[in-house]
Amino acid sequence: MRSSVICVAFLASFVAPNAFGQGCVCQRQNASGYAGDNAYMKRGDWLISTVYQNFTSDRHYQGTTFIPALTSRGPTNVQNAFSISAAYAVTDRLALTLEAPVILTSYTLNRVPPRGTTPVKEGTHSHGLGDMTLRASYWVRNTYQAKWNVAFSFGVQAPTGAADVQDTIYGRVVPEDVSVQPGSKAWGVPVGASGFWEFRRFAVFGSGAYLFNPRGTTGVPTFFGSLSNSNNTRVNSSTDQYLGQWGVVGKVWRKKWPLPSLSYRISGVPVHDVFGPSDGFRRPADVQFIEPGFSLQFGSDVVFFSTGILTYVNVKPTPANPNVTDATIPKYVFNLAFSHRVNGRHELR
Repeated sequence: MRSSVICVAFLASFVAPNAFGQGCVCQRQNASGYAGDNAYMKRGDWLISTVYQNFTSDRHYQGTTFIPALTSRGPTNVQNAFSISAAYAVTDRLALTLEAPVILTSYTLNRVPPRGTTPVKEGTHSHGLGDMTLRASYWVRNTYQAKWNVAFSFGVQAPTGAADVQDTIYGRVVPEDVSVQPGSKAWGVPVGASGFWEFRRFAVFGSGAYLFNPRGTTGVPTFFGSLSNSNNTRVNSSTDQYLGQWGVVGKVWRKKWPLPSLSYRISGVPVHDVFGPSDGFRRPADVQFIEPGFSLQFGSDVVFFSTGILTYVNVKPTPANPNVTDATIPKYVFNLAFSHRVNGRHELR
């Protein structure tokens, strides 16, 4: 008899495309894990999920080099991100998911203000609804006792979040940094794939997702350019984003025991978009984390927690800016997730 192997897996089947990156590279990232056959949905089921994520980006990198001397200057980027999703099973293998992210952020500098002589610590704040996503996912194999399976997803991201939020810092009203803007001001196409394979004592899983964003720029002036020049004309780029993850989850024979998991994640922004222009200001980079975690199941409810630990950063140059600028990255990312199934049953075996 097989043990239960439920562990939250991108809670809405796939990672939200507006939640791929970290810190100053791009924007937010959702919790992760593994979902075995017990997480399959029956026709007519609903799966309601929420994800909370917290991180502080204050570690400066240029290329792959960590530069601690820049930490005191900022920026310090603190993000609290929530993602709420509702998935509906059209059939046992086809599901539709609507996801809405909400963010609450602060962005603090400790620098000499315009016309100043000494550093002053000030910050901006932003909050609001992000870009909502509607996507369909489909399991290629039947969902009855399958030891392994693969699902593919395809969707659309709508520009429901504001990309031109402003705040006052050092006496100037400026657009928020692109990393803390709730939205992207662009329609996007997220695609993804996810799969798992169960063994006697453990299961392996993996997933990948890519957001195609054909728009060139948001049309919103850059934060630092506007801070130093009130007539700034440089604007933010609308970027593609990508994410990949793979890992393992252990099995336990006692139903009430937590299920441990360990995964590895890579996410970031490419130097060039696949379609459309790659104009404007962007911070392309690869960011990688190792994520230990665990999940608990209570009937139709699943709770999942994980901590991402930074392992690798590579901030890259762009054709518009051949000199690599620095980007701030979090050392840790904390994820807490909860899902509830409606009109469905998780039978522990």
